[in-house]
Amino acid sequence: MRFTNLHTHSRYCDGSDPLENYVKEAIKLKMQGLGFSGHAPIGFSSKWHMKKEDWTNYINEIHQLQKKYKDQIEISKGLEIDYIKNSNLTFPFDEETLDYTIGSVHYVGQYNDLEFCGIDYTRKEFERGLKEIFKGDIQKMVKEYYDSIIEMIQKNKVTIIGHLDLIKKLNKDNRYFNEEAKWYKEIIKNTLAVISKTDSIVEINTRGNYKGYADEFYPSNWIIKCCLKEQIKLTINSDAHNPKELLEGYDRVLDLLKELGAKTYFSYVNRAWVEMNI
Repeated sequence: MRFTNLHTHSRYCDGSDPLENYVKEAIKLKMQGLGFSGHAPIGFSSKWHMKKEDWTNYINEIHQLQKKYKDQIEISKGLEIDYIKNSNLTFPFDEETLDYTIGSVHYVGQYNDLEFCGIDYTRKEFERGLKEIFKGDIQKMVKEYYDSIIEMIQKNKVTIIGHLDLIKKLNKDNRYFNEEAKWYKEIIKNTLAVISKTDSIVEINTRGNYKGYADEFYPSNWIIKCCLKEQIKLTINSDAHNPKELLEGYDRVLDLLKELGAKTYFSYVNRAWVEMNI
């Protein structure tokens, strides 16, 4: 089976390599398609977002690579765009410029100094936000995260919803909350109900698993099962930050989907979403 990966990060943001290195590795792996999804510029200082002044070079370089490798692999233009609830920091871009977008939530709440709380960076940051912004109420913090996802897909046309349950990244062994708790499952089910009414595709993101942050993928197995029940489209991405990660975990995802009774998943082929047999 020839795979496609639309969630990748290069030196334009927090990835390790130039764009062309990913293309060469993808060809070596006999991949069908490769999409670049640099972290879109954001309206505050950040080490891992693309700089606004690099935007034009990013698009132009992808165009050059598309021409150079057109007979070997399909290359797509994308962005991973952060959504921060109650803010106007979403990066403005011409939709016609891109083939797809990945909508993600990495921040919830704002401190008194107006900085935003990152939920997947460090335990220290997570705990500071939990204490100072949410007064120690983890349910409130988790709900704010999923409310942000809901607001994101209702206000924006998001092609792919990135790492749906990223809020669990620092929660290994249920350190902060029980992922089997009734209140948590209700929040997820409510979120999926909203997603099911849109055209957005949920990615099965393998990065948290192969990096050792989570025992399962993003999202967890039971959430994937719910997506299948709700007939929400699923795709597979590795969230690669270096070329060697392009297909990390793909075979394990296919095994899981088979186990859950899925017959197909969706892949981006010839500029269209195609249902692929497992």
